[in-house]
Amino acid sequence: MLGRAMVLSIVAQCASSRPQACSSGMMPRLAPMEPGDVARLLRLRYAIVAFVAGCGGVLAGGRGDWNYFVELGRTMLASDGLSIYVTHGDAQTGPLTLLIAAALSVTPRSGFVACVIICAVVGIACLRLLDLRSNPNRPADAQATAVLIGGVILASWWSLLGGFGHLDDALVLLGAVLALRGYLGGRTIVAALAIGLGVAIKPWAVIFLPLTMSRTSMEPAGCQAVARAATAGDRLARSMHALRGPLAAAVIASIFWLPFLIAHPATLRTLRPTVHIAPDSVLAALRLGDVPDNPGFRIAQLVIAILAGFVAVRRGQPEWAILAPVAVRVVSDPGTWTYYSAGAVLGALAWDLSGSTLAIPRWTIVTSLLLAPSWAIPYETARGLLRLTLCLVAIAIMFLREPRRAHASVSG
Repeated sequence: MLGRAMVLSIVAQCASSRPQACSSGMMPRLAPMEPGDVARLLRLRYAIVAFVAGCGGVLAGGRGDWNYFVELGRTMLASDGLSIYVTHGDAQTGPLTLLIAAALSVTPRSGFVACVIICAVVGIACLRLLDLRSNPNRPADAQATAVLIGGVILASWWSLLGGFGHLDDALVLLGAVLALRGYLGGRTIVAALAIGLGVAIKPWAVIFLPLTMSRTSMEPAGCQAVARAATAGDRLARSMHALRGPLAAAVIASIFWLPFLIAHPATLRTLRPTVHIAPDSVLAALRLGDVPDNPGFRIAQLVIAILAGFVAVRRGQPEWAILAPVAVRVVSDPGTWTYYSAGAVLGALAWDLSGSTLAIPRWTIVTSLLLAPSWAIPYETARGLLRLTLCLVAIAIMFLREPRRAHASVSG
């Protein structure tokens, strides 16, 4: 309670401090907040998050890769067709993204303004969907406080997705949140649809595949039921029931990818990452710069990330199944673009809002600090080691927590 009141008091005082106090070089004194002020601040939590997201989108500036996505989308529809990934070997996004970029290109600035706005809306939608995941052990005001603090932190990172023109990554993360809610609510098909479309938007969405599995079969009680099945046929039937979600997601993704793969099988080879080793990456810090040149590196990266999500789901901690796979991706990726951090912060916030009872979203704060940008920590090796720490902490916590029994379905 004291920590929450302190944070809210700082926010309120900073927002209401007079210019005279600032110009004098003195920090305003922190006065205790009245209960009515706290309640008003919490009621406006989404407006405050939206304001931060809007400011972040404006300050992010630039167009990043958006113009390239628009060019690829137009070229795919006009001339290259199903050969787009062969003729443009550095197209690191999915066909659905190219269709969206081509459609939005008719709006101002070739669709970049729409891209930034949609990214911001998607980020707030993710926050709202996580907020709707009720936690019966957390008071309503504590939940609202966690949404406010965690939402402001998330919006600060999320705006980089729009600034870099990566609507595709924003939509993939929205799919991960929808899949989490689908898993928790026992709606396997909803989860499968979200991840299937996510893979069509950008292939790395496959790391969230464990969230498409049947909850009744995956969590400890369900796995014990499979082991106790009387016959081999019963065990097979239960196993197939658990896999119907991943199979459905694969079918949905195949609708978009198969035409390209059938027309040009070399399409699969062009999806390997082409980014160079960033000097502040974990690979650079550990002097493993030659590893990404191995043809099997990308496959190993995705498999390990999927396994991390599988372990989280298997141990009854599905809220951890966003952060754990993303942490593996962050620690093993040769690139360190700042917009990568939005996925890790979202994964931490998923646990803070759904799996924790605290008012302060501590894992969101810790994750954000471990992903400190270059202006905060100018030493490249130090930033790489902090990313490694994030991954190790996320995996360690996942294993150290006691496996949880199934709990109530999603509300809202």
